[in-house]
Amino acid sequence: MSRAWRWEYDPDHNHLTGGLPDHVVTEVELSAGQLVDPAGMGIDDLNSATANEPLADRPPGNACAAAPGGVSHRRDKVREVTTGSSKPVFASGWVLEANLRPLCEVVSDLIGYDFDDADWRAVEHGLPGTDDDRPATDWFLYPLVGRTRVDLRVAQAVGGSVVSIQLLGTADDTLTVQAGTVIRVLSQYGVRDGPAP
Repeated sequence: MSRAWRWEYDPDHNHLTGGLPDHVVTEVELSAGQLVDPAGMGIDDLNSATANEPLADRPPGNACAAAPGGVSHRRDKVREVTTGSSKPVFASGWVLEANLRPLCEVVSDLIGYDFDDADWRAVEHGLPGTDDDRPATDWFLYPLVGRTRVDLRVAQAVGGSVVSIQLLGTADDTLTVQAGTVIRVLSQYGVRDGPAP
């Protein structure tokens, strides 16, 4: 990794600085495996009143009763959720906008890629004009190629100070948990460039 980042805990804007408290590290490690469901959809990102229910217990969207003969006579088209890529989403969520570069650097480090200033300029240039309310295929996509290839897909939350993230590629369980943990931490903690005190 090209920079040293220092974590700052600030959920209530109390501006506490320093390392992550032990209880937070434990909580993040315990919950990291729950951030992405088996289908690769970020559970925390679902915008639904049923977001906390297991996926299998959720009612199907746009459900309708079938007419005789099994024909539903639906007029709306079922929209297939796609990533615009043959690669599965293995981690997703959001991070504070100021934490986007640290996310890029840490994920790159996990796969053995040296994320540098030129990479950052490309991501920084591709982000404006994106909108996370649009289909993910319209988000900015940037490849990170190390021991494995991870496509970073990002979009701004319009009117907010966060960036929605999807990581696409073939990832083993370790990378999936590590990437999910990084996203979770960077959504809750500010980081600052430089060595820890």
